[in-house]
Amino acid sequence: MKKLKLTLLLSFFCFTISINAQSNLKKEVSDSLWSVWENVSEADTNRIKAIHKYAWSGYLFSQPDSAFYFATLMKDFSEKNNHIRYIGVSLNMMGIAKWVKGEFDEAVNYSESALKYYEKGNDTVGIASVIGSIGSIYLNSGHYAKSYGYFKRGMTIFEKLNNNKGISKNLNNIGLIHYYQGDFETAISYFNKSLAIKIELGDIKGQASSLGNLGLVYGDMGKFDVSLDYNLKCLKIQDSLGDKFGASNSLDNIGITYAYQNNHKMSLNYFNQSLELKKVTKDQRGIAITYNNIANSYFYTSDFSKSFDFGVKSHEISNEIKSNRTIKDASNIIYRSSLKILDISTSYKYLSAILFANYQDLDNNYFALSENEKELFFSTLEPHFNFYHDFALHHGKQFAGTTDTAFNISLQNKGLTLKSSTAMRQSIQNSEDATLIDEYDSWLDLKKQIAKSYESGKEIKELENQANQIERELVKKSNVFSDFDKIKNLDWKQVQAGLKSNEAAIEFVHFKSEIDTAHPIIYAALIVKKDSEHPEMIKLCNEEDLKEILGVFQGNNLSFVNKVYGTKSKAQKALYQKIWQPMEDHLQGIKNIYYSPSGLLHKVSFATISKDDKVFLCDAYQLHQQSSTGKLAFPNNLMYEKSDQFMLIGGVQYNSTDTKNNVWSYLPGTQSEVQQISNFLTKQKHSIDLYTSLDANEGNIKEKAQKANVLHFSTHGFFYPDPEQVRAEIKEETLGEDIFFRGDMDTSDLQRKSNYANWSFVINKNPLMRSGLVLAGANDVWQRNAMEEGEDGILTAQEVSNLDLRNTKLVVLSACETGLGDIKGSEGVFGLQRAFKMAGAEYLIMSLWQVPDKETAEFMELFYKNLVKVKDIPKAFNLTQQVMRKKYDPYYWAAFVLIN
Repeated sequence: MKKLKLTLLLSFFCFTISINAQSNLKKEVSDSLWSVWENVSEADTNRIKAIHKYAWSGYLFSQPDSAFYFATLMKDFSEKNNHIRYIGVSLNMMGIAKWVKGEFDEAVNYSESALKYYEKGNDTVGIASVIGSIGSIYLNSGHYAKSYGYFKRGMTIFEKLNNNKGISKNLNNIGLIHYYQGDFETAISYFNKSLAIKIELGDIKGQASSLGNLGLVYGDMGKFDVSLDYNLKCLKIQDSLGDKFGASNSLDNIGITYAYQNNHKMSLNYFNQSLELKKVTKDQRGIAITYNNIANSYFYTSDFSKSFDFGVKSHEISNEIKSNRTIKDASNIIYRSSLKILDISTSYKYLSAILFANYQDLDNNYFALSENEKELFFSTLEPHFNFYHDFALHHGKQFAGTTDTAFNISLQNKGLTLKSSTAMRQSIQNSEDATLIDEYDSWLDLKKQIAKSYESGKEIKELENQANQIERELVKKSNVFSDFDKIKNLDWKQVQAGLKSNEAAIEFVHFKSEIDTAHPIIYAALIVKKDSEHPEMIKLCNEEDLKEILGVFQGNNLSFVNKVYGTKSKAQKALYQKIWQPMEDHLQGIKNIYYSPSGLLHKVSFATISKDDKVFLCDAYQLHQQSSTGKLAFPNNLMYEKSDQFMLIGGVQYNSTDTKNNVWSYLPGTQSEVQQISNFLTKQKHSIDLYTSLDANEGNIKEKAQKANVLHFSTHGFFYPDPEQVRAEIKEETLGEDIFFRGDMDTSDLQRKSNYANWSFVINKNPLMRSGLVLAGANDVWQRNAMEEGEDGILTAQEVSNLDLRNTKLVVLSACETGLGDIKGSEGVFGLQRAFKMAGAEYLIMSLWQVPDKETAEFMELFYKNLVKVKDIPKAFNLTQQVMRKKYDPYYWAAFVLIN
């Protein structure tokens, strides 16, 4: 169902102008403000305020590049005329413009520069306001501890000034921190305090926003009656203000809340009221949306004919106004309704339209977004891609080419989501090719214009032609841009061309099924062989089957691994029966298999799946795990070379002289491991950078990692699960007094005490902040002040993703659970695995469970000896597995996987 819920209000601060700005100004207002700005006879302050409002209210949240330009004009004028206060105002707006674009580091830099001007002018209100803006930027980049520190600092200043408006904004933003961490009760407390001040100030419109925010939080808590109460109060205020547009959206929100409670009689009542208001305001796009909401309500009451009819109405209006977003939403409900009434041909027609719209969305939006924005954007598209996999599995034989498209979807989606636009932008900007940089910036600007025009139904053909011409030039001039272009157009036949006669490529997919409602989430395999006319699609199992074997969260102890994978002498065949046996008839004569996991399969060590007693899959096949089998279309033939440079990190000293908490214990095996590897490689006359003890710190790694061809981390690794999910309790198992593990310790007491570490890593909403590697001085993170500057001893996946590792052939993570992370659809594992791929590393060796120190050192030393001997990374890894497999049970060697 289309969600029109009010969004939570994030309060930025700025001199004289409220953050609660409208999207774009009316033309007469815009013209008037611009006229004041251009009138040289006007007072300087009037001109400055005019262009500030012109930029802030007219452009900042819709066209941030334009707002940045106008803020620059304002800043230049203020500097010329020595208006110190307004220089700070200009810089603050420039920072917020960068925030809107997702460029958080630059945003902070501009806002901190603004702070210096406010301090220079001794402007206390301005100081508190820009501090709040910096806090808001950190909040949106997932740095909750830092954002909290800034909000509290701003709050203290506003309290001294008795500035209730500023206090209210800070209370709201602190509430947001708690909301984003899933602490709804605390969030509500802060929102209520903020609301009380707005009531005291008589800020009626602000009260409506706060009430809507509270309604949203209670809705997320499942307290629909309370949510309705707040939304109705919000609606009452909008009615009193004569805000018909806002009221119609609130009516939709209320209708949706009733729909979530399965009270579709009431939901339809409110949708119809909304529809009448939208007809009065002549809001055609709104009418199309409400028709779609009505269609959804009928769908959930199983009145599929009416659902289909209202979907068609929505589609017709959407086509008339060329509203592509609502066209896709209407196609969605028509597809689902026609499936239910068994009109499969109509379903396929609208499914094809949905897929076409998805690819238009990707092309028009994806490359102009920040990494975080990409993640959120892709999550809105993925359900529609899943429709196609679902349809291909159940009805593919009726429509030629559906498995071709299904395979291509998997290839393109996995390939794109692992490519970093940040890395591409950095590469182009570092090229020092002024023409290339200008062309790239022009292309991005055009993409943003196209995306905005696409949403509003404006003509975009001329803009698209311009963008395509620039893109062709960029492909010619930039290798990294060319890589993106190849992935966008990747086809299964290119993968097939990279296969030999005894090889197969397998794309695993999982999806929520609209067709097989008895088993909501299905896992399937798409198989391509050298002689395939089309990819073969095979149903494997349901997600419940995998959860029964693996649990909701993967365990990391000996008993868990033995239960799932068995031992050398005793097989555990449950995984084999669910995810491999259904494919075996289609793999006759196949020896080499290139496969790309999906969903919970990322947690599986495929080499260790027991086919029979004493027979693992690695005994029957040469297995090659890929981030995407699209890699076969672009073979790189990376080989070990004498000239390769190695960077080794181990024997890390986690304590400083001031350490109070010994959270991560010293690992004696890591020192001997990297020393043995260093000694061996030195004899081979390699260039070695060895970092141990306190030298194994973040600063050295960030500065020098890009020069290494091979990066080897031997240290603690960690992954904290999604704070919104319940983590399964894993009982500790004692294996002996001399056993050490390269994973996180029991930090429950410290987590409760440490705001910085808790908010930054343990319960952070961003999965790339909940996964990382532990470096020198990291134990101090548990006592760190939120406002403290400098490195914290934790190399998070988020920080890894910003490194330039395009020259790195191999990253070895000789630590616990470094292959784990949040599983997000076809996007894969959001953790260190994803981060190192985004940074440009080619091969990764990572672990799926807690690895024992002694056997890990043995594995790693043997791997490097094999690498020097065979000069091929996959062969060296397979040889190492074969030796270890003969000596030990899977627990001691099979945690490590090699990913290309």
